[in-house]
Amino acid sequence: EFSDERTAKASGEALETTEAQKTGARVGLGGARSWEDGRYALRGSAGYAAHGGGNGAFDGGLSFALRF
Repeated sequence: EFSDERTAKASGEALETTEAQKTGARVGLGGARSWEDGRYALRGSAGYAAHGGGNGAFDGGLSFALRF
Protein backbone atom coordinates (compact mmCIF):
# COMPACT_ATOMS: atom_id res chain seq x y z
CA GLU A 1 0.00 0.00 0.00
CA PHE A 2 1.36 3.42 -0.94
CA SER A 3 -0.78 5.78 1.15
CA ASP A 4 0.54 8.44 3.51
CA GLU A 5 -1.68 7.45 6.45
CA ARG A 6 -3.26 4.29 7.75
CA THR A 7 -6.09 4.42 10.27
CA ALA A 8 -7.79 1.54 12.06
CA LYS A 9 -11.40 2.11 13.14
CA ALA A 10 -13.74 0.24 15.46
CA SER A 11 -17.35 1.37 15.95
CA GLY A 12 -16.60 4.57 14.05
CA GLU A 13 -13.76 5.79 16.31
CA ALA A 14 -10.13 5.97 15.20
CA LEU A 15 -7.79 3.76 17.21
CA GLU A 16 -4.37 4.59 15.79
CA THR A 17 -2.86 6.48 12.87
CA THR A 18 0.59 5.70 11.46
CA GLU A 19 2.60 7.02 8.55
CA ALA A 20 3.74 4.41 6.04
CA GLN A 21 7.30 4.45 4.72
CA LYS A 22 7.21 4.75 0.93
CA THR A 23 10.78 3.81 0.04
CA GLY A 24 13.55 1.70 1.42
CA ALA A 25 16.69 -0.19 0.49
CA ARG A 26 18.72 -3.07 1.90
CA VAL A 27 22.34 -3.95 1.15
CA GLY A 28 23.91 -7.13 2.45
CA LEU A 29 26.58 -9.72 1.97
CA GLY A 30 27.17 -13.22 3.19
CA GLY A 31 29.34 -16.23 2.86
CA ALA A 32 29.75 -19.86 3.80
CA ARG A 33 32.66 -22.16 4.57
CA SER A 34 32.35 -25.94 4.68
CA TRP A 35 34.83 -28.73 5.36
CA GLU A 36 34.98 -32.54 5.63
CA ASP A 37 33.15 -32.89 2.25
CA GLY A 38 30.34 -30.59 3.40
CA ARG A 39 29.69 -32.34 6.71
CA TYR A 40 30.37 -29.13 8.67
CA ALA A 41 29.46 -25.64 7.52
CA LEU A 42 29.73 -22.15 8.95
CA ARG A 43 27.56 -19.42 7.41
CA GLY A 44 27.46 -15.70 8.07
CA SER A 45 25.68 -12.63 6.76
CA ALA A 46 25.48 -8.90 7.48
CA GLY A 47 23.40 -6.10 6.09
CA TYR A 48 22.09 -2.58 6.43
CA ALA A 49 18.47 -1.57 5.81
CA ALA A 50 17.52 2.10 5.31
CA HIS A 51 14.01 3.54 5.17
CA GLY A 52 12.56 6.77 3.78
CA GLY A 53 13.03 8.90 6.89
CA GLY A 54 16.81 8.55 6.91
CA ASN A 55 16.78 5.98 9.70
CA GLY A 56 18.32 2.56 9.26
CA ALA A 57 19.56 -0.50 11.06
CA PHE A 58 22.39 -3.03 10.84
CA ASP A 59 21.67 -6.72 11.22
CA GLY A 60 23.52 -9.97 10.81
CA GLY A 61 23.65 -13.63 11.63
CA LEU A 62 25.99 -16.54 12.07
CA SER A 63 25.07 -20.23 11.91
CA PHE A 64 26.78 -23.60 12.14
CA ALA A 65 25.45 -26.70 10.37
CA LEU A 66 26.24 -30.37 10.87
CA ARG A 67 25.17 -32.99 8.34
CA PHE A 68 24.81 -36.62 9.50
